[in-house]
Amino acid sequence: MKLDKKMGRIELKTENLNEKAYKLLKKAIFQKKFKPGERIVDAQMAQTFGISRTPIRDAINMLLKEGLLISKGNRGYYVLDVTEKDINEIFDIRILIEKYAIEYIISNIDSLDLSYLETFFKNSNQSLQRKTINTEFHGLLVSLIKNDRLIETYNLFINQNQIFREIYSIHESSLTHTAHLNIFEAIKTKNKDLALGLLEKHLEAARNEALNSLKNNQ
Repeated sequence: MKLDKKMGRIELKTENLNEKAYKLLKKAIFQKKFKPGERIVDAQMAQTFGISRTPIRDAINMLLKEGLLISKGNRGYYVLDVTEKDINEIFDIRILIEKYAIEYIISNIDSLDLSYLETFFKNSNQSLQRKTINTEFHGLLVSLIKNDRLIETYNLFINQNQIFREIYSIHESSLTHTAHLNIFEAIKTKNKDLALGLLEKHLEAARNEALNSLKNNQ
């Protein structure tokens, strides 16, 4: 792909070249100027942005950590190409971790501070169009586990899930807020079976939505 023809030559003259290169490269991917599975060449990007290859390499490393790019060893770096297998694996892992989070929260609810979840619902009720609300709710649940390694693993898959939603322009369902609220109410009343059932139903609906979107965009 010749990005110069699509984006024009971009001159970066401010000090924070790494951050700007990161934002521009990420934006180009989300705008589908790079297709899923397409190779990213640092020399080409440096020429396009009018800077040295070092900021480009730093931007690539940042996107590798987020999961938007993947490394194929000596073959270089490529835009994440989500498959049906990827989606199923992501949701299988999410269900396992988030179910564990709910069991942990209910078992330790008397010693946990859930006030910021209450605040979350007050704010999200007024901001139903925000793309990040769904991710924020699930992230808040998992954060209560206080297990840094588990949270780090979870965030990796959440990032990949969010990237897929961005690339294929999947928006939050109008029922998402209600589903979250019902899960939270079941947690507060220590109704573990109900909370786990609602969570699984919610995530399976999201899985089917992602699979259908993938199919429609192929």
